[in-house]
Formats: sequence, structure tokens, C-alpha cells
Amino acid sequence: MRAMQRASVGRARLPRIRTWSGSQVVLEDRRRAWRRMPDYRMAESTPEIWYMPFAGNWRDPRRWRNEMRRSPRGVVNALEGLGLGLPDKIVFGTNWTGHQMLADLSARRERWRIIETGAMLSLLPLLEHYVPEDYASRLIRPDKYLEACAELRGGFLFYLLGFRLVRDPVNTLRDRKTAKTPVKGPDWGAYQGSHAFGVEVICPDESDDALGRLKFFNHSTIVAMGLLRGRNVKISVNPAAVREATNRDWFSAKQADKLVLDAAIAALGAHVDSAVSTELGTIEIAKPGSGTMIGPIPVDEDRELERLRGQLVVKAGQLGEFGEPGIIVVDSSQDSAVMRRCCAVAAMIEEGRDSWASNLACVMLVTSTWPGFAITIVMGPRYDAFEAASVRGLRVCGRGHFHVDAFGRSPQDCPLDRYDNFPTFCGAKDVARRGRRR
Repeated sequence: MRAMQRASVGRARLPRIRTWSGSQVVLEDRRRAWRRMPDYRMAESTPEIWYMPFAGNWRDPRRWRNEMRRSPRGVVNALEGLGLGLPDKIVFGTNWTGHQMLADLSARRERWRIIETGAMLSLLPLLEHYVPEDYASRLIRPDKYLEACAELRGGFLFYLLGFRLVRDPVNTLRDRKTAKTPVKGPDWGAYQGSHAFGVEVICPDESDDALGRLKFFNHSTIVAMGLLRGRNVKISVNPAAVREATNRDWFSAKQADKLVLDAAIAALGAHVDSAVSTELGTIEIAKPGSGTMIGPIPVDEDRELERLRGQLVVKAGQLGEFGEPGIIVVDSSQDSAVMRRCCAVAAMIEEGRDSWASNLACVMLVTSTWPGFAITIVMGPRYDAFEAASVRGLRVCGRGHFHVDAFGRSPQDCPLDRYDNFPTFCGAKDVARRGRRR
């Protein structure tokens, strides 16, 4: 009886959405079709990308790359093939040098990012209460591209999980006669039976300091490989040397060259299985065939966590405008280290349980499996609402990861790298019990 009362109360709170309108039938049919697709072929010997129901036939990767290199017209042809439909006048007026979209279109794995983005773009007009918006202007901006992709792919993730979606629910569903200015609310409203959730997607990037250190390491690795031809070494870098050679997102190439040159001279005079200390760090002569390694990249973890916490607090405030349990999706496209910070995120939520995090159902840390997603769920104070929604579409692989398959079941049980060992749940004492229940 209590369960029926809670369900009736939940239905009373929801906006009136026509569950089986024509567009909803199309959405449900397309969802079933994508799930019934046979295993996609990802073998390296297969040059073509297989047919997708929303994009038509694909060309082989070599022709894609040739079109990219010839002229901006190649970008237009590629986008038309994806069904993104960006106008020619916008594309031709854009400087595509260094744009992430070119890298995504040219790379076999990363191209799935645009396929999933294009899939969600094709679904937007079919959503209930959808108000057209200009995603094209965001996708062609290099500084907004990954954020726009993450936002659309976050919606696509919840679509694959079986939710009914409303874009920008606070502004779309409110009384427009009395509303004067838009309110910053969640990106998506996600509905499953009598349950409703606000979904906010963030795509945190690395700090300027982290970018400066990454540039330093990339430059140093290239220089070291050029100087140490035929010699395999392992360089354990001294963090103090990196701090002195970098300043925010800038690094001194001259100082990096000097450090690597001194280290290379010391390495060339060292014996196998011996270690030499230099200003750059400790150098060990590795066995033949092991390759040259340099690292690890020092990270100011406290600062990165503080930046992430600031974003979570802001987004939790926006979710509060919706009045339903909130879910924050953290896309790791710009910072893969996010996936390894689940325990830190759980500690943040526990600390803010009675304040900013009081309305959170969970935080989803998401990485790509090209195609599809792998998820770590960090439980919040209102996780029971998410669990009661009986979400479908989650798959647990043999290594214990949560997967959401985008276009049919992957031929690999777990497409993640062997070093990517993420938990399914984090943030509660009864994690094991909840995992068995699912």
C-alpha cells in the first residue's frame, strides 16, 4: 500500500508527457532496433564502418582522411555523412586547424564519439516538448566541441538506459506566461515510470598546470628517444625538475632539452641494470626490447580535486531547480584521471550530505568504450530513488565493470584497457549488497 501511495505521489509530481505519442513510438522502435543490431565488427582487418540506422552507408577510413586533408569541403562531406547537417556557410567560415572534430573523424576509435553525438542529434526532434536549439554553433567551436558532445552523449546514455528524456526541463516545462528569464537547470529531465531525475553533464578538463607538465613530458620523451637511439632506459622524473621547467600551461623547451641532454649523456655511459641520478631524475638502463620510458607525470591531486568539487557543487545547485533527485554525469573525455577519483568524489558527497549534495541520487563517472560507455556509480543521499527506478540496459562484464552498449553487444566482453580497473559502485557501506541485487 505504501509503495502504491509513493507511486501515486510521484505521478502527481511529473509533468504531463504523452507516453505513446507518435514520436515516442519512433523513439522506442529505434531503441529496440539499435539493441537488436548484430555484433559490430571492430577487427583491424575490416576497413569499413558498418551501416548505422541513422547515418546511412559509411566510407572506408582512408577516404575520410583524404577528404579531411584536401579542403574544408571534406569536413562538410563527412558531417553530411554523419547526419549532423551543419550549414556550409558556417563550416567554410571556420578555421578547423587543431579542431578536435578532425581528429575524431580521422581516428577509428574516436569516430564513435561523433557517431553517438549524431545519434542523439537525430533523436532530439522526436523528444516530447523539444524546443529547437543551435548545437551547430557549439560543435564548430574548438573550446566548446567536447562539452557539447559530452552533453549530447550524456542524453544518449540515459536514452540507452531506457529513460524518457526532456531537454532543459526547467525552462521547457515551466509556465512561460509568468516566466521572464531562463533559469539554469539540469541539461536533461529523465523519466522512468513514476520516477523523475534531473541530469546534469560536465566534462572537466585538466588544469593549466597539468597541461604544462604534459607538454613538458611529451617534448622530453621525443628528445630522449632521438638522443638514445638503440639504448632503452627508464627515467623516473624528479617532480622538482618539472616544477622548475613549467609555469601553468607553459614549459621551457630550452630547459627541458638541457635536462634530457644531461640525462642522455649519463645514460650512455652507464651499464645495464645500473641506476644513475641526474637533475632530471633517476635513470635505469633497461633490457633490450623494453623501450624507453619516462614518467610518472607528477599531478597536484589536491588542486585537481578542488577544481572538480567546485564544478560538482555548482551543478548540484542547478539540479536543485528541478525539484527531483539529481544525477551528475562526469564525462572523462578531457581528463581520463577522473575515473580514478571515484573514492574522492564519494568523500566529497559524504561531506556535503547535509548541504549541497543532499538532493543527489548519484554521480556517474563515464568513460567511452568506442562505442558505448563504462560507468562507475558514486552513490548519493537519494540513491534509493535511482535504484527503485529499475534501470535497464546496464551490463556487468567479467572484470566487474558496468557497461552500456550503444549499437549492439560488443564482441569483446570488456573493451577497456587492462589498466582501467574501475569499480561498479562507490560511496556506501552496502556496495556489495547493492551490486548483487542488480
